[in-house]
Amino acid sequence: MKLLVVDSEEIYRDIISTCVESRGLQTKTAASMDEALALYNEWEPDLITLEVLSPSGDGIKLIKQLKDVAQDRIIPIMVITFKSDDATMNACIKAGADDFLAKPFNDILFNTRLSTHLRNVMFSKETFQKNRDLIYFQSMIEREHRMAHQVLAHAMDRSEDHDEKVAVTRLAATTFNGDIALIKRREDGALLLFVGDFTGHGLPASIGALPLTQAFFKAASDNTSVAQLAAHFNSILIDILPDYMFCAAYIMLLKPNDCLEFWGGGMPHAFIIGQDNIDMEGIHSKHMPLGILSRDEFEDTTTEISLCSGSRVVIASDGVLEMCNDEGIMLGDEQFKSILAEQENTISVDNYQSALIERLLSYQGAAEQLDDITLLSINT
Repeated sequence: MKLLVVDSEEIYRDIISTCVESRGLQTKTAASMDEALALYNEWEPDLITLEVLSPSGDGIKLIKQLKDVAQDRIIPIMVITFKSDDATMNACIKAGADDFLAKPFNDILFNTRLSTHLRNVMFSKETFQKNRDLIYFQSMIEREHRMAHQVLAHAMDRSEDHDEKVAVTRLAATTFNGDIALIKRREDGALLLFVGDFTGHGLPASIGALPLTQAFFKAASDNTSVAQLAAHFNSILIDILPDYMFCAAYIMLLKPNDCLEFWGGGMPHAFIIGQDNIDMEGIHSKHMPLGILSRDEFEDTTTEISLCSGSRVVIASDGVLEMCNDEGIMLGDEQFKSILAEQENTISVDNYQSALIERLLSYQGAAEQLDDITLLSINT
């Protein structure tokens, strides 16, 4: 810690320097106002004692100059002066002085006041360093997030979101989406789809997305069955996820003959909507989510449904059903079904999806999005 002593009288410069020697402070002295300002700029002291009476200039003006130069730094200025009337003290405090002692001063009182200011300086320095550390770590985290986001986005670029039979919407609650939606048309003409919802949201929830994405596209190339893919996904997540994380999911295969084969674990019901928009049969998620059961316990049985021509399948993650409006009322299954029943079902899948998203966002209003949202519509 560094102390600058500003006083035109040598004896007081020596007295103050001697008083602080036992505290291990470095000291430098200035006999004039100009010398004090030059030393301050050159040496950057942590604490200043100052006599406002000086033949070399105005001490109160110097206080203002020092405070202006210090800007955001906390540099306590202790005025130690023979001119100890109330008017002088008031002028010094208004100029920016932090303490005021009359000469001749009591060394015990001086040391007590000095200790207080030193603690404030130490606290300020620690706070400043912690803020610098936080800014540094925040910039590092942001850089890592950008890198991870780029890697995940690149991995999902292979998803055929623009297939004429499918429309997908992903709305992340934070930078990273804990939901995952992948689409790929196989060589045999079947459309393979995966919709997953990892525990929580943000970066931790999206960690499992990368290996599942790679496995999904390989499975599409190899014409892997839905049951085999479900078991493979479960094995991957059992190996990489901590015990408290899992992935609710639908794995679907829409075959050229409009037969839909699917495996569902832990997801909300999906809906099959007929052309008349009245009959709304649910697709039920019958299994445990991926990443919970061991390989031996895992159930890979699938269900097949024959879809009528012109029907539509709508899959929503729980972020859709749990969205709240401005009054805090959750959407829920029944209101979501009502919104689906309102939609025009004969329009293209893209227009249908856009109208549905617009209606859901209208329901949400200005309320905060608390969870990741994934909505997927499939046309037969």
